[in-house]
Amino acid sequence: MPVNAFGDDVKSLRVAANLSLRALARAAHIDPGYLSRIEAGTQTPSTDVARALDRALGAAGRLIAAMQPRRRQERAPVLLGADDVDAIRGTVADLVARDTGHEGDRLHSTAVRTFRHFHDRLAAGHFRPGVAPDLQAALAELGEVAGWLLFDADKQPAARHMLTEAVLTAQLAGDRNMELFVTDLLAMQALHSGRPQEALLLANRVMAAGGGPTRVAAMSLLRRGRALAELGSRQEALAALACARGILSGGATPSDPAWTWWVHEHEVMLHEARARTALGDHAHAVDLSRRAVDGLPANQVRDQVIYRAWHLYDLVRAGAWAESEALLEDLGPRLATAGSPRGVALVWQALDSADDDVPAALVDAVRECVRHAERG
Repeated sequence: MPVNAFGDDVKSLRVAANLSLRALARAAHIDPGYLSRIEAGTQTPSTDVARALDRALGAAGRLIAAMQPRRRQERAPVLLGADDVDAIRGTVADLVARDTGHEGDRLHSTAVRTFRHFHDRLAAGHFRPGVAPDLQAALAELGEVAGWLLFDADKQPAARHMLTEAVLTAQLAGDRNMELFVTDLLAMQALHSGRPQEALLLANRVMAAGGGPTRVAAMSLLRRGRALAELGSRQEALAALACARGILSGGATPSDPAWTWWVHEHEVMLHEARARTALGDHAHAVDLSRRAVDGLPANQVRDQVIYRAWHLYDLVRAGAWAESEALLEDLGPRLATAGSPRGVALVWQALDSADDDVPAALVDAVRECVRHAERG
């Protein structure tokens, strides 16, 4: 029975029973607005609602029977299969290839939309036998990419939510490697968002599962050192950073996961600079972040922006106004090229970290730098 015909039937039975709409809604234990939409033909009732209305109107099964043809006509859900696993992995590969820093800030909506589409169908049980683990593993990887893209677009609450879902999906898939990867990204996001205690717990979790002095453990030690510095534990923070440097000096091994590729000498310098700034060692932090910028390959467009933005932060905290202004002149065009919302946010964060006596010229330079990004 069409929805409007069902609604007409309910209304005619209600009028015949001399019941107001509100009286029938009370008798059927449903919302009056919901009942009004049913009668108007704009709301599809559930079987339970049809049963409640049938009972309240004394329709002897007439309304329940009227629902059956519609239920039989509903199409069975299309079940996910191996082709969908390939489709998800293909989407991941495409997103990674396009995440160059030029359009990464516009990719997150595609990643999230695709994740939600497949995740909801998987959660509802709409998949063929035997394919669930592969679907979950592929979705965990897609969730990781979506979380990273949201992070880079400076949509931090959404990034945290997506990465948390990706961890759960990896756990359901039994993909321990991906679970550790995403947990490390959650620690990164927690540090960026000012939650050092949470970052410390996440880093400890990854380090405990890393299986010895591997690059996974080294990455966790970097996060741990950063978090401890933010929490004011100087000796522990510096010890963690020194241990990480020692492990990484040995280079990569065949047992190291592919996702540890990003840890290199200049990244370690930048992490230590972050820790040094948190500990008040501003001169040391400026030197480290400058060396990190100088050593970074020129073709890493987005990292060129992020590294410079953090170097700006160190310069501002150190009160190096002239150097800060000079850096901003260089950073503006780079922001326009890279299209990095996170880079823009870090520039504002650097300015916010300054004392109240920040020169007006520096404020103007920050605004001009951001205008470059907006024009780009």
